[in-house]
Amino acid sequence: MTVFTQGLPDKKEYRKFIIKTVSGANDPAMINEIVKRRLRNIAWAKPDIIMIDGGPAQLHAAAQAVQKNFAFKNVLLISLAKQAEEIYTLFQAAPLRLSRHDPALQLLQYLRDEAHRFGITFHQKKRRKAVLAK
Repeated sequence: MTVFTQGLPDKKEYRKFIIKTVSGANDPAMINEIVKRRLRNIAWAKPDIIMIDGGPAQLHAAAQAVQKNFAFKNVLLISLAKQAEEIYTLFQAAPLRLSRHDPALQLLQYLRDEAHRFGITFHQKKRRKAVLAK
């Protein structure tokens, strides 16, 4: 999980989640678990927006977690699908497509890319530790 404040990375607020309830590769279920766990922690600041990496399936999995937590029902939930850089919301059937030069899209891409970088680095360290432990 990455956190941006005023459009900039707030690295002291980044968090790592180890999936506990999902076995196998089930991206929507993993996202649901992470969002539930994120929202359960009341010590963390309430976000204005929760952005999910993925399309409608991932967005709806996150929405299920948000709907079960009344305190977060007014938080905007969106997803960014990488293929065509489409922005999905729960309020529109069709995705929003912005120009590749639009600063809003560029900020969302920066958020996503930073989350990827952070997550990949974490998994590389985990794998390295597992190999060294053998």
